[in-house]
Amino acid sequence: MQIYTKYADLSKAIQEIKTNSKSISLVPTMGNLHAGHLSLIDIAKQQSDITICSIFINPAQFNDQKDFKQYPQTLEFDIEKLKQNNTNILYVPRIQDIYPNGFHKTTHITEKTLTNVLCGKHRPGHFTGVCTVVAILINQTGADKIVLGEKDYQQLLVIKKMIWDLSIQIQVIKAPTIRHENNLALSSRNSHLSLQQLKTASLLNKTLTGIKNSFDKKQEIIKLSEMLKKHKIKLDYLEIRDNKTLKNTINSKTYKNSRLFIAAFIDNIRLIDNIRL
Repeated sequence: MQIYTKYADLSKAIQEIKTNSKSISLVPTMGNLHAGHLSLIDIAKQQSDITICSIFINPAQFNDQKDFKQYPQTLEFDIEKLKQNNTNILYVPRIQDIYPNGFHKTTHITEKTLTNVLCGKHRPGHFTGVCTVVAILINQTGADKIVLGEKDYQQLLVIKKMIWDLSIQIQVIKAPTIRHENNLALSSRNSHLSLQQLKTASLLNKTLTGIKNSFDKKQEIIKLSEMLKKHKIKLDYLEIRDNKTLKNTINSKTYKNSRLFIAAFIDNIRLIDNIRL
């Protein structure tokens, strides 16, 4: 596996790859890799000749600086996992390679229609940071395809729309959510959870499943929100929204094209999940 920390060095490698007419898939991450990330890389390897995994903890997508500073960094372990998974290239850019003049002096990309609800509402500026860094990584890696997980479903939709709106020549491949044995969606933040917190976190997926299987979903949301509160889980949101537009569909008769979203805090650890109804 080749490892690049400077864009100038990566750029030379990309030119050689393109000269040899080889295709590239990109898996953008912030590190602390787990089985969910590795599943994205497995899909990427099936899609293209060359797979690039990027690790960049993007300060621009954190609206809470404490959260940014506490984000787990496990680069040595990540490198070993990627080597074992036969990843071709790891790109670990420096901050100056992504934002040469600092983020505040960088041109920002802000999607307007999908980012005023859910995480966009509760984390102001988050998706501007996401869109900006993903666009930069796509350009720097010359990727033909980008593999994104459904666990961050709103992010998936936002990036797809950015790519469409800006006519970026890349194909988006979506990948299913990988779950812990207790059905908790795998996340880098899970590493912060104690065994007791991990047990408590399993209630998130149980809540989603309970609502999905209920006849009166609106009433079940109220009931299960109270249940989570009793377990000292602080909800950011628990909402039913359209699978493509993210419009609220709580009053839908069929929920045919709807998805159920949850974001919650267990102590100070924020977790998200979603399922298709």
